[in-house]
Amino acid sequence: MMTEAERLMIQKDVDQVYNTFTSRVAEGRKIPQAMVDSIGQGRIWSGTDALRIGLVDRLGGLDDAIASAAKMANVTNYRIKNMPEQKSPYQSLMQDLTAGAETKYMQMKLGTEYKYWNAFQNIMSIQGIQAREFYEIGFN
Repeated sequence: MMTEAERLMIQKDVDQVYNTFTSRVAEGRKIPQAMVDSIGQGRIWSGTDALRIGLVDRLGGLDDAIASAAKMANVTNYRIKNMPEQKSPYQSLMQDLTAGAETKYMQMKLGTEYKYWNAFQNIMSIQGIQAREFYEIGFN
């Protein structure tokens, strides 16, 4: 069970993320943060309603958003690369079989420490800049 101090710490983090989000929306939409907060409050808006209340400029899909971002950045020569690249069914099957065997072996060898090895492997597989915060919350 979570202690009151743990609950308050998590709530503080949630409040900080929400405050950052609403302040950025307010700045981008040029409306007061209190108005963004009154619109939000954990609700989910349909695209049509979001357009009506000024949360979005227009409706569209991912390609429209990319084209709009490129235009705003004054970029005309760009390419889109879908990640991850699609594998053939055979490649997927072989990778799953190989990964499954490796996972079982490492779990057997490392026991309860496997989760740390697995987290490290995930970190090492990502290229580029990363910002991470590692923590564990234990419940007894």
